[in-house]
Amino acid sequence: MLKAKLYLTKAAIILLPFFGILLLLHFTLPKVAREYSREKFGQIDLSEHESKHFRIYTKQIPLSAEKIGLVAEEFFLAFQKTYGKQLNYQGLRNIIEIFFFGKREEFDNYYENRFHKELPNNAAYYNPVNGKIVLYWTNLPQSKQTLYHEMTHMIWDQALGAYNPAWSFWLNEGFATYIEQCSIQNGEIVPAEFNIEIRDLIKKAYEDRNFIPLEELCRSSHEDFQGERNYLYYYESYLFVFFLLHAEEGKYEKSFYSYIEKEITPGSCPPHLLWAELGKSPSELENAFLRFFQIDMLR
Repeated sequence: MLKAKLYLTKAAIILLPFFGILLLLHFTLPKVAREYSREKFGQIDLSEHESKHFRIYTKQIPLSAEKIGLVAEEFFLAFQKTYGKQLNYQGLRNIIEIFFFGKREEFDNYYENRFHKELPNNAAYYNPVNGKIVLYWTNLPQSKQTLYHEMTHMIWDQALGAYNPAWSFWLNEGFATYIEQCSIQNGEIVPAEFNIEIRDLIKKAYEDRNFIPLEELCRSSHEDFQGERNYLYYYESYLFVFFLLHAEEGKYEKSFYSYIEKEITPGSCPPHLLWAELGKSPSELENAFLRFFQIDMLR
């Protein structure tokens, strides 16, 4: 018994410095990370606020970091309440950092310094590696929509039971664009009617023979959403998600959420699983899609 006590005492003496180091890191690493974020973001005109789930940094925008934090928290809780059950919501592991630039040049420089390339056709991005959201402020309604869009990406990657699943690009961007069109009422996300301007743009693309067939859309890549025709991929993906949630009195909604469960599991999710889940071929679904949005009433 005495030998056991002596052994435990020696072990405690040996391990004590390591526990001390771990304790020190626990308290200092978050501070170091915040200082690093401040330095990279730039200290001049910096406004900062930390809420329950988010750490907000803003520079030269009309809203304070605290108000941006309230907007972010409101959306986050509404998303959890509205889609938590359907999307297997699990919760965030860490505080999420959100950066808002008031000047486009500073936003572009921030992106280029980190990724060594330009971001020509976007005003925001979400980085799945570190969970950060970076945005350029334009005006309140548009910037709020953009924030909803990027936060949807973040929630899908960080809080749905699988860390950074390999989402299909049409689904990831389509659902985020769908959410940015919504509003928040009584703590829940309320869908809007489909965006007529977007529908008309896709209708014109169809008439001009620039329409992207749904089978091709569901095989799209990251490059498709960053190229010159990226708006077609974003908007058509948005309309497709809207169709799957609302067409024919929600006929496809349950099957759509079942497909999303397959997307959450590790590995890629081939498009044929979508057609199988919905019980229709790509051409049958495309015909229904075109009729629903009155793009081609003859199909």
